[in-house]
Amino acid sequence: MFKISEPIPKCLLVTFGTQKHIALTFCMVQEYYESSNDKLNSKSFSLITFIDEFMDDSGDISYWRYWNGYNIPGSVYMEWHKSTINPDGISYLSEYESLLFDEISKYGHDDCYIIGCLEGDSETIDHELSHAMFYLNPLYRKRMEKLLYTNLLELNNNQYYKIRDTLRLMGYSDEVIPDEIIAYLSTSKKKELREDFGLNTDKLEKLINKFRKVFTKYKHSYKS
Repeated sequence: MFKISEPIPKCLLVTFGTQKHIALTFCMVQEYYESSNDKLNSKSFSLITFIDEFMDDSGDISYWRYWNGYNIPGSVYMEWHKSTINPDGISYLSEYESLLFDEISKYGHDDCYIIGCLEGDSETIDHELSHAMFYLNPLYRKRMEKLLYTNLLELNNNQYYKIRDTLRLMGYSDEVIPDEIIAYLSTSKKKELREDFGLNTDKLEKLINKFRKVFTKYKHSYKS
């Protein structure tokens, strides 16, 4: 159902062949980690609660087909797993979640970073790798935060608010928005930045190129 590799140290890349399998494996833990919904973020909640929060009046849940990339710190993954255990010591993980937990448990999980993507989706894999490096590599995080706060905020305020507000509408909590902005600017196609966030990529071209240069440098540094 999935394969696990380690593209950079302490980053576990879990790749799936179908949207169904990745969505059902990661949806609960991802919302536990970074949901903007107070009923889900850092809470113990059931699949029924998840469905109730995301299903529209017609019975559709677009969440499961929309997200094809997921990322969670290993420590948060283990916190979430503990939240699924009832007072009798029984964990109500689904079959999909149990399979991944069994494999993740074979690695040192507290200081790792877990990312999930569809097999062969190189753009999404890069996006999630940015999250992993932001978490695992203090130098990468420092370089990227400096680019974000000294350039995007000070020189292009209206562009910052466009991407921030769109990310909020997408369901991200404010705590992870800087990390998400960095990942999107570093790895997304410029067409997607224009269409999805309304960004003026001509105005931001030099800044976008700076983000991508840093991302590429650090990504390739692990291969040397």
